[in-house]
Amino acid sequence: PEKVIQVVSKSSGSSFGFNKWSVECINRNFKGGYPMGEAIKDWHLLEKVSKEKVQHLQKENEDRILGPVAEAAKRVYLQTLEDIDDAPMSHKGAMIKLHEKRLGVVVSKARNKT
Repeated sequence: PEKVIQVVSKSSGSSFGFNKWSVECINRNFKGGYPMGEAIKDWHLLEKVSKEKVQHLQKENEDRILGPVAEAAKRVYLQTLEDIDDAPMSHKGAMIKLHEKRLGVVVSKARNKT
């Protein structure tokens, strides 16, 4: 994981969020930052604004108003809140725990070999 963080943080994929939270995730520190349980309001706001801006969509398409990428991201966010016990009190990096659970792995900092 450290090598991936090093490469991505020096590439076009670099961002404040990745550079900050990827390190916290591999250190297994999911406290601090804005708790996911409170940040859910941002998804509700995005949906509200999207619905207001895209009024011409037919009724049956309203559940996909965010578009496929945002809808997939929202699904991961909500599934994390549902399946990971400490997610509501954790920062968004806790979403890695959902993928770890699905894959049966834990992503963490490499241990020093002694």
